[in-house]
Amino acid sequence: MEILDILETFDVIIVGSGPAGVSTALNIHRINPEVADRMLVLEKAKHPREKICAGGLTRNAEILLDELGISIDVPYVAVNTVRFKYGKGVLDIYEKGVSKIIRRDEFDAKLAKTVVNRGIPLREEEEVTDLTRDRDYIIVTTKSSKYKAKVVVGADGVTSIVRRKMGFTAGRKLTPLCLIETPVDANQTPEFIYKMFTFDLTYVPEGLQGYVWDFPCIINGRTYLNRGIFDRSLSPKVNLHEIFKKALNKRGVNLDEYRLKAHPEREFDPNGIFSVPNVLLVGDAAGIDPLIGEGIPEALEYGKIAAHEIVESFEKDIFSFKNYKRKILSSRLGKESKMYLMFSNMLYGPRFKLTFSLLWNDAHLQRLLVHSFMRLDNFYDNKLRLIGKLLKHLFKRKKLPKIEA
Repeated sequence: MEILDILETFDVIIVGSGPAGVSTALNIHRINPEVADRMLVLEKAKHPREKICAGGLTRNAEILLDELGISIDVPYVAVNTVRFKYGKGVLDIYEKGVSKIIRRDEFDAKLAKTVVNRGIPLREEEEVTDLTRDRDYIIVTTKSSKYKAKVVVGADGVTSIVRRKMGFTAGRKLTPLCLIETPVDANQTPEFIYKMFTFDLTYVPEGLQGYVWDFPCIINGRTYLNRGIFDRSLSPKVNLHEIFKKALNKRGVNLDEYRLKAHPEREFDPNGIFSVPNVLLVGDAAGIDPLIGEGIPEALEYGKIAAHEIVESFEKDIFSFKNYKRKILSSRLGKESKMYLMFSNMLYGPRFKLTFSLLWNDAHLQRLLVHSFMRLDNFYDNKLRLIGKLLKHLFKRKKLPKIEA
């Protein structure tokens, strides 16, 4: 399609209409409707569009959605139990309302509809192909148009074109995530019977810096397990495909019989760059939870922080966004993400046995981990207590359950 020469001018252009982009748009609309009147959201696909994701919607995410007046009226599976597995050992942590498992195509379509219903223009099937700087503005080129904006928000995911074109550093290497979806009988599947999702850490001693998961979900009215593998190691010695295949075989599933879906993730990096003049990154484009790869609540919170920063920039007529990183790092999002990074380095690294044996035997740490993702507690206020527990545990370590083939 030939690119048009006509430039439409907006105060704010948000590239991407997933949770991060929608949160940014709706929070701007809530804080200052006048700025929202001069805002545009661009989406390269058309809703509902496929999104490869386990689909965990924690209570933390629900709190942020409540602030935006959004109810969860898409199909979901309620989860009340978090199960950790290590070989034949099983650790169940019960907490009512810990999460809802949704389908991202349905959930994101609901969010996009909310944007439109509140009068914010959303142009779908308009893929951004280039971004350039023109004095105090950003020129956004799509396959069909050109736009001019004072502020651009990169909410376009881990492979963000905004990030690539606007001079952001590469940052941390992207980590892989793979999954399949298998139909199951809900009456014979523990994840449905006990309303739980499962994190299997059995393969960490083999070099996997992550876990294999089983999440219950509903697809077109049928019950499925969303089964996947998450790895932070990026080591060529770790054969992700073979580990995943072995884990599935133990569950009676042949990987070759299913469509394998894969996508990268970007870890939160406290030393990273989150903005340049006139441009902010949110959501996956900025970096998400490195502990379990959770992204939806982080995306929603990024949008809230970015919205306040954008509205303030128009009030002051200053668009350097020099304070954006500081505001992220001082927020709950930033402080918890830094703690998740520290804990993931311990849990998935050389200190795995020490850290996991503490988790296995310490009820307070178990509850803290789940409550953190529910926004009932946080890691950063418990940092010294956590370090003290680890040191004490080092001297009287209890044995982990044995791994059996």
